[in-house]
Amino acid sequence: MTPTQAFPGPDPRADDPAARHADFEVAPDKASAAQARGRLRRQLVCWGVEATACEEPALVLSELVTNALLHSRSHVIRCRLELTDSLLYLAVTDQGGTAGHPPVLQLDADNEEGRGLFLVDALAKTWGHIREDQGLRVWALLPIGRPAPA
Repeated sequence: MTPTQAFPGPDPRADDPAARHADFEVAPDKASAAQARGRLRRQLVCWGVEATACEEPALVLSELVTNALLHSRSHVIRCRLELTDSLLYLAVTDQGGTAGHPPVLQLDADNEEGRGLFLVDALAKTWGHIREDQGLRVWALLPIGRPAPA
């Protein structure tokens, strides 16, 4: 799968009155990925998602935050979660510092880096990026079990 800049076709999150969303920020330091994973897990469980269903989204969010940390000059990394009946939208927005789009690198058994977007590509239904005025937003849509009613 290759990343897209926008949703292919209608946005599957549009017009869903049951959608839940949360925004938070993490500082760009070595603890930021762990902080983002913890926030995501707590939020999803609060929304009624089984704890076991949080692991793949936590991995994807961790990879997106790590990429923002490594490849931008951000003073803050913004995260957004949106949950519908069957999809979880994750977005990480940095404050810029890289040109172009985030590449999915070919895996090399000897290379210890470059697996982040490969994992995102493998776990997400679709993902992409949007260049914004002051940075880059990288997003992913993941299938997720239906949460309990609010």
